[in-house]
Amino acid sequence: MNYLRVFLVWLGTISCFGQGLLIDTYRVYRDPVGDVWEAGTDLLGTPQKRKRALAGVVLLLAADPLLTSRWQQHVEPLQGPLRQLIPLPFYYQRTRLGPFLVNSDGLAFNWIVGGAIAGTVFNKPRVRETAMLCSKVAVENFVVNHLVLKTVFGRNRPLRPLNAYVRTPIPEQYVRDGYPYVSDPLDWFNSTRVSLYGTHEGTAMPSFHSSIYFSFAAVLDEALLPWYVAYPMAMFPVAYDLRDHNHWVSDLVVAGVIGTAIGKSAVRRYDRRKVLATAKRNPQVSTLWYPCSQGLGFRAIW
Repeated sequence: MNYLRVFLVWLGTISCFGQGLLIDTYRVYRDPVGDVWEAGTDLLGTPQKRKRALAGVVLLLAADPLLTSRWQQHVEPLQGPLRQLIPLPFYYQRTRLGPFLVNSDGLAFNWIVGGAIAGTVFNKPRVRETAMLCSKVAVENFVVNHLVLKTVFGRNRPLRPLNAYVRTPIPEQYVRDGYPYVSDPLDWFNSTRVSLYGTHEGTAMPSFHSSIYFSFAAVLDEALLPWYVAYPMAMFPVAYDLRDHNHWVSDLVVAGVIGTAIGKSAVRRYDRRKVLATAKRNPQVSTLWYPCSQGLGFRAIW
């Protein structure tokens, strides 16, 4: 009989935990459109914000040839020393598990899986929620930035090395998959195809990797870690592949702003839903004693 009681208690505990996990999962992943809408409102919700955004984009585009050439000359070469300083085991080996374990995308997505598992096993709900929120914003960024905005803008990627002042013929070695890289930052609207994978034609603006990692950083900053830990941690995969993702500087900046807004929106909306659900489960009751004609009155408000 004692064993049966223990088993029933254990079963009830597992059942309650599973129900709580399902509720938390539903609460995290619900209404992704609302996250994107709130992020868009934060960025472009007023005429003043739209004017500032337009002015910022125009300035970035005007400075793109100079900024991008300097980026290629002075920032991208840092990829080599970083890889020497922090070598990732088996990074260059082409194995079936390699892309999931040791490239830059694998670094990010594996910690999401690990965070969800660790948060569940060690009963750290905030860690689990943060990991799930990162997976949610990854999908939101893929849809918004990769599927929609890349397709709409159709911007070609910059030639490397980029000559900012003289238009030159495109060398043969920079023709990739039949699509040339360009020296003109206004070479837009080249492709209207929706591509699930990264291609070379018309997929520069915005940078999907920049948006997704800034989104991760924003989630970590809002939910779990101080900003000076969250942003370097999330940016490490970008730094490890500085040269491999060929973008104009404006692609990176615009994507980072969008990703940050989506990440912050996802966490804040989730926290609001959580607070509201807790308030419904545990209504606040306030009591008040007051004088009346019969003597002393009592009132409870909830």
